[in-house]
Amino acid sequence: MAFVNQLIKSTFKLHGFNLNTESTRILAESLSKIDEQNHEDTLEKIIDELAKKNLDGTSCLTKADIENVLKELNQNDKNSAEKVEIFHIIDAFDVPKSIYCEVTKKLIKLSNNSRSQAVNCRSLLGESRAKIDIFTQRFKIIHQRTMRHELFSPCVVSSNNIGKKKFQLKPIEYLLSNVNHVEDIIVLGMISQLKENKFFIEDQTGHLPLNLSDAKYHSGIYTEGCFVLAEGNLVDGIFEVKALGFPPAEFESTSR
Repeated sequence: MAFVNQLIKSTFKLHGFNLNTESTRILAESLSKIDEQNHEDTLEKIIDELAKKNLDGTSCLTKADIENVLKELNQNDKNSAEKVEIFHIIDAFDVPKSIYCEVTKKLIKLSNNSRSQAVNCRSLLGESRAKIDIFTQRFKIIHQRTMRHELFSPCVVSSNNIGKKKFQLKPIEYLLSNVNHVEDIIVLGMISQLKENKFFIEDQTGHLPLNLSDAKYHSGIYTEGCFVLAEGNLVDGIFEVKALGFPPAEFESTSR
C-alpha cells in the first residue's frame, strides 16, 4: 500500500496537483481493485479528466474532485462496454498544443487565453515564426533528454557512476568564441543546408560549417533537418566531424 500511495502522490505531483490524505486513500482503494500493471494508465486517465475540468486554477484536489472523476470514469466504462468506437477523429484545430518549459522541465499545455493566443494561434497557412518554433521546441526536448543520459549527466558524488567516462555537450556559441584549434568536442544540433551543397550544424546559439569527409556514421538515416550528436575538432572555423550519431533514446518510464 505504501508503494501505491507513493505512486499516486508522485504521479499527481508531476502534473502539478497536490493531494490530501483522504484523496490519496480513495485513489488507493480504487487502484486495489485493478491489476497492478494498469495502475499508471488508470492514474493518467484520472489526471486527464481532471485537466478537462475547471478547478478554479487551484492545484489542491479535494475529496469531492476525486470522487466526481471516478464516477465519470465508471460511467464511461459502462458506456464503452455497450458501444465501442473504433475510430475517433480529432479536429487539427482542437488538438492541445504544449511547449517545453526549461525552468520546470515539463511540457506545459497552452490555453486559449490572451497571454498565449499569439503562440497558440492556429492557421492552415502558418507564419515563418511557426517553423522556427517547431525546431526550437524539438531541440529543447531532445537536449533535456540527452542530458539525462548516463553518458552526459553530471557526475554525483554519491552515485555509482563515479569513475565512468562522461561526455560534455558544448553549445555552438562556445566554439564560435574560440579562435584557436579545439579538439574532441561533442555538439548537439540540427543539420541544415544554409548554402547550396554546404552543410552546417546549428542550435539556438549559432551555426558552424561542417566537414563530413572523414566522418564515421553510426547506424541510421541522416537527412537535412534531423538532430544529431557530432564529435570532432574545430579547425579554422570549420567543424571537422569524426563521428556522427543520433541522440540516445530512452524508455517511457524514464521520461515520466
